[in-house]
Amino acid sequence: MSLRLLSLVGMVVMMATASPAQSRRKVIIDQDARGPATTDQQAILMFLQSPKVETLGVTIVSGDMWRDEEVAHTLRMLELTGHTDIPVIPGAIYPLINRMEVIERWEALYGKVHYQGAWNGHKAGMYMDGALRGKYHPPDVVPDLVEGNPTLKASTEDAAHFIIRMVHKYPHEVTIYAGGPLTNIAQSDQHRSASFRIGAGTGGDGRRARSNLSQLASDRASPGIQFLVGSGKRTHDAHRSLA
Repeated sequence: MSLRLLSLVGMVVMMATASPAQSRRKVIIDQDARGPATTDQQAILMFLQSPKVETLGVTIVSGDMWRDEEVAHTLRMLELTGHTDIPVIPGAIYPLINRMEVIERWEALYGKVHYQGAWNGHKAGMYMDGALRGKYHPPDVVPDLVEGNPTLKASTEDAAHFIIRMVHKYPHEVTIYAGGPLTNIAQSDQHRSASFRIGAGTGGDGRRARSNLSQLASDRASPGIQFLVGSGKRTHDAHRSLA
């Protein structure tokens, strides 16, 4: 084999070896990470285990559970699966506009809202899946976890600033997987130092589609802000139209 051919083969091998690392997609996982061992946590694990993904961090937003309990479940999951190098960044506790009083006013007008996410079980007679969510507690209470409490600590940075920092650090390279309410994304956009192109998708089955709709309903203002900003309108215009 000639020296020229050997050199060419060597270059091809080097390129093939380097390509997986070079093609890894940088992803921020933005999730309402109810735990333990739920579809929320499994979605995070799919990214962590993919050789095609470089997970920059997991940003947490209240959704099915309150944020701080979701943070604890995520930290413990990372410990148990050996991904302790992945930062967990706390985000929004409450929606931008939606409140318990708003839901109660809706119920008075249109009928009972059976599923209210983190607010479920705050009064007698409400649906509560005790096997997965335990008893209702206020946002600042984190009960002992059935899988064991984490020793790993969350980041001291907030989700909105983390998202902005990563977008600026890796321009045009960051993908945000938004698996929960879009509050963290909307708060990032409100700082006006970063902008996002938001895309939404559902799986082929109706269950997944309904899940996405329930996430949008938990914070109706956030997706509205994103869609209006994405169409060229200013953020404060979105606030006026949604307030």
